[in-house]
Amino acid sequence: MWRPRVDIHDLRVGQRMFCTKLEDGIDLLDGKTGAKLFYDCGVGRFVKGRNGETRMKAVNGMLRIGGPRMKASVVRKKKQKLVKQERELNMIPLFVSRIRPEEGRFEVTANIEDTLEEKSDRKTSASSLKVGEELIGRIYKLTPYGAFIDVGASRNGLLHIQTVADFFGTYIDKQKGLTKNGLEVGARVKVVVQSNERKRLAFDFTDSAKKEQKSLLEKERIKEEASKQEKKKVDMEFSSADLESDEAAMWAQFAAAPSLEENDEDEDDDSYYSDYDEDRDIESSLGLDYY
Repeated sequence: MWRPRVDIHDLRVGQRMFCTKLEDGIDLLDGKTGAKLFYDCGVGRFVKGRNGETRMKAVNGMLRIGGPRMKASVVRKKKQKLVKQERELNMIPLFVSRIRPEEGRFEVTANIEDTLEEKSDRKTSASSLKVGEELIGRIYKLTPYGAFIDVGASRNGLLHIQTVADFFGTYIDKQKGLTKNGLEVGARVKVVVQSNERKRLAFDFTDSAKKEQKSLLEKERIKEEASKQEKKKVDMEFSSADLESDEAAMWAQFAAAPSLEENDEDEDDDSYYSDYDEDRDIESSLGLDYY
């Protein structure tokens, strides 16, 4: 599918490009500064022809795959790996690492993390950054209201402290809280453009980072819930043991106490009947005791 080429002046460090490798004859595997491959990433620059007309000329990206001292066998393996990846995907995603617009050339790398090691000769215009665009940068400065991040643009963007708090699911205590959660000055961070208007650039964490953090928070929640349940179970066991101990003490006290029968008057006591005369009682009832 045809697509218009991107002007090299509109490139920025860290930008992802979908590229196809040029024919093998252009490869420079024995270069003095190391092995290099060349890719068509859909980039070009405007040039003037002989008759004065302006046209777009293709600009290829250069990928370094080894230093000057790297063994040829290792270089070949790296190249084969990249070729295989491109064959499987039809195109290979690469990231802009260095831009030389005045010379009409740029470099790419296979890992976005490596783009920060290469410094562009110019800053990307901050106004060209689009909402939803994913970038990688370094934390430039910490403030009570968030972290300012340098993504190689003409203006640093703010990762607001509330955004950080929402991401980690906890209160962030100004600079101290940011540092505690790994957002110290100089740290790398992947971000996405949240808003870019009135010369105010705001960042958010990427969706993939949010997904990973959400999974981590869920695991911590489950672990905490399991710990609470275990503590509750132990407390119930102790409570049950205390209850059984109290009941045992009550039964022991009850067994030691005198019975009700022992406290009652013994009606079968022989002394009750010792002075009783049954014949006299009968005679008295018949009035014979007077005779």
